Amino acid sequence: MAINSDELEEFNKSYLEFKDKDKKIFSRLVNKLLAKTFIVCSLKEDYNDYYDALRLFNPLSIYFNVIDYEIYKEEDSKIIYIKTSEDRNRVHLNKLDTILCLIFRLTYFKKIKEIDLSNDVYISVSDIYDELNKTQIYSSPKTLGEIERSLINLRRNKIIDFNSKINPESEIKILPTIQIVIKVTNMSDLNNQIKGYINENEDNEGEDNNEDFEENQID
Repeated sequence: MAINSDELEEFNKSYLEFKDKDKKIFSRLVNKLLAKTFIVCSLKEDYNDYYDALRLFNPLSIYFNVIDYEIYKEEDSKIIYIKTSEDRNRVHLNKLDTILCLIFRLTYFKKIKEIDLSNDVYISVSDIYDELNKTQIYSSPKTLGEIERSLINLRRNKIIDFNSKINPESEIKILPTIQIVIKVTNMSDLNNQIKGYINENEDNEGEDNNEDFEENQID
């Protein structure tokens, strides 16, 4: 989206009127979004930043437009995030990461119908094992270590959250960002995506292989 001179003038005026505190906040928000893509209100470390980003949303929007990004706000789920059409600042998830994301999206689909949007959605590690085995994608079960590595990566990218060391009883919080990472309109489409992995050649199971599908990339 092209930026016009009026918007630049508006940004300059707004920024010049910022107090020193707001200049620091603005800089922190820009750097956080470029580094992490998402600001999620339900995360303790993002709570204040979410409301600051809402307050400064217009100057943030103009700024990101200048550098070929767009900023979005999902006020129902209390998420602010950025996207770019250019192939940069993208995180390519490996196969196991991607399949876990599909499982999380399926779980979110099911549970969000039962609870209010203001409630959190959780899945246990033992349930993750069960759902992963149900897919029949892998000929042998994944180890706890493999699952943990994927979960740590997905937490780093603000798709899930957890606090304790991973064990079968651990509860994993599925963040509403999963709706943005995996864009599907119904459970049938989601199940079809999962089934698409079943007939893949076993030689392609390496965890270092990155998936190239758009829904497996975090902009």
